[in-house]
Amino acid sequence: MRSILLLLFACGHCAYSQTWNQIPDFPGTARDDAAAFSIGPHAYFGTGMQVGWSLTNDWWMLDIIGNPQWYSVPQLPASPRQYCTAFNFDFGTEGYLFGGLDANGALNELWSFSESTNSWTQKASLPAAGRYAAASFTLNSKAYVVTGLVAGGHTTNECWRYDPLADDWLQVADIPGIGRHRASCINSWPYGYVAGGADSAYQALSDVWRYDANNDEWTAAQSLPEARYGADAIAADWLPGIIGGASNDTTFHSNAYMYSEPDGWTDLGPVIPYGLRGGAGTYASGGGGWNAGVYGTGLDSSFTRHREMYMTVFAFNIEEFGLSAVYVHPNPGTSRVVIEMPHVGPLDVLITDAQGRRVLMERFIGRPEIDASNWKSGLYLVHATSEEGHTCRTRWIKQ
Repeated sequence: MRSILLLLFACGHCAYSQTWNQIPDFPGTARDDAAAFSIGPHAYFGTGMQVGWSLTNDWWMLDIIGNPQWYSVPQLPASPRQYCTAFNFDFGTEGYLFGGLDANGALNELWSFSESTNSWTQKASLPAAGRYAAASFTLNSKAYVVTGLVAGGHTTNECWRYDPLADDWLQVADIPGIGRHRASCINSWPYGYVAGGADSAYQALSDVWRYDANNDEWTAAQSLPEARYGADAIAADWLPGIIGGASNDTTFHSNAYMYSEPDGWTDLGPVIPYGLRGGAGTYASGGGGWNAGVYGTGLDSSFTRHREMYMTVFAFNIEEFGLSAVYVHPNPGTSRVVIEMPHVGPLDVLITDAQGRRVLMERFIGRPEIDASNWKSGLYLVHATSEEGHTCRTRWIKQ
């Protein structure tokens, strides 16, 4: 196995490094433009354009616990397709697959996969034109599908919100700027980000847009250091950033960028030994205080499709992210958590347990004092984001 050392994050207070290791190859055929989502410690990969220029609807699951191992799962009970976008919710037991392109054109279908039944279920279709090469992110228990190509290869700026509890769709504010496809989305609570992509002439873009779900509003964020399309997200809150992608038909990238407010993008260096466009990535919760990012498949600059997969493990017990300190007390504690952070105005707090499950998400005015008397004993991660955009994380132990 290859190991590539990558700088995970560096700031005035802290520095972390991480190693991406080559793991067993994806067991399906080599492909690009696949989709991926995760459910707990399981990373799912499927669909795409495979060697031989044929579409596929097969799906495979990687169990990241112990020595990573692949297992086959039921194929999507629908037409083979590529350019789908996939998403999952931190607390959920299902993964979702939207849209894509099959032999008959752009799709507006939404499917969910349940681990408990080991089966796929078709959900409410998007009440709009089918689209492919769209991007998606999740915020506040809702999913957002944004941009993409519709019939005739025309780009769209539309953004649609999906509510999994109601199984319905609502169109929200369009993303500003020009229409795009093959963009990348990252979650960095309390915002979602759309980065790069390509315009209708397949010119790579570098602009980045931040979505505030509370106000249904897009604002410009710091642009990517270089234009790229066909990249994929590393993960959600744990490691927000993108991997790979291309700047044009001959320049393919192997590095990753991580995003943080207000610093912008940090170049993490190479993740894999060759550039990829149309690779697929997701993250999975390993439990016990650690998580994993998984990335692979895709097309290299010689237009060779790949099956190689890479994984990084990152610890839950990171003391701090961001530019200012967050302090929780008493720590360890038994019944309450008090959060101290230098800031002005509201403080958005997200607390997750050791399996990455959300136990609290709330906006506080003044110093947060949280009742934890009914929480289970164990390790928790406290995310605190100030109105100025400073985000910090620290541990709290309940006895």
